[in-house]
Amino acid sequence: MIHFNWGLHDVRHVDAAGLGSPLASDPPATPIDTYRRQLRRLVKRLKATGAKLIFATTTPVPDVPLDPYRSNVDVIRYNDVALAIRRRYGVAVDDLYEFALPQLAALQIPDDVHFRFAGSRALAAEVARAIQAEE
Repeated sequence: MIHFNWGLHDVRHVDAAGLGSPLASDPPATPIDTYRRQLRRLVKRLKATGAKLIFATTTPVPDVPLDPYRSNVDVIRYNDVALAIRRRYGVAVDDLYEFALPQLAALQIPDDVHFRFAGSRALAAEVARAIQAEE
């Protein structure tokens, strides 16, 4: 079984040199069309292993200025692309976005994309649940 995710670093905005940027006007590290193409390619490779696949959606980012800049609107857009691909290829989903969203204030470090210790434990328990459900 392979439980996987790509997205949080893809939506990170970068400057012309490819370094993290705090500016919303700079583009995401991976343009959404490139993300779609690369994720499709990665899913095909993972399916070729014969393993059962579970895609985890990217968790929400806080609606505060971040450095590098990330937008929850972008997270939703990239998750939508990933969910369409997972449907096309019959990949199970672990919706960590929806799991974390209603309890984000308790789980996530304020003004950060990372999670508190208790938040990491809660996410780990959810991942374990999703894996066990697919066994």
